[in-house]
Amino acid sequence: MHESEVVQTTTVSSVPDLLPALIAHAMMSLPTSPLFLEAAQSTDALDESDLPQWEEEPPYSYAEPDSTPQEEMFTCNLVDVMLGRWIRLSNEAKAQ
Repeated sequence: MHESEVVQTTTVSSVPDLLPALIAHAMMSLPTSPLFLEAAQSTDALDESDLPQWEEEPPYSYAEPDSTPQEEMFTCNLVDVMLGRWIRLSNEAKAQ
């Protein structure tokens, strides 16, 4: 084969196309809230005793709360804590 020849290969991928919303979500930066940072650093920083229930797939065994500003803040805080916890657990697993 000469250097000027171009070799083309066809790769068949079994990975489906990702939805644009999923790609946009994956591109979002991680939170920087104190709750996220505390959960990411240590198990001692926060009481995580009730968190394993949120690691399961829905539906969750609780009554759906009313949509109030307090409930929305709780949900945002819970997301930050769960993401921080996931980062910490992932880092711990890599270290082992």
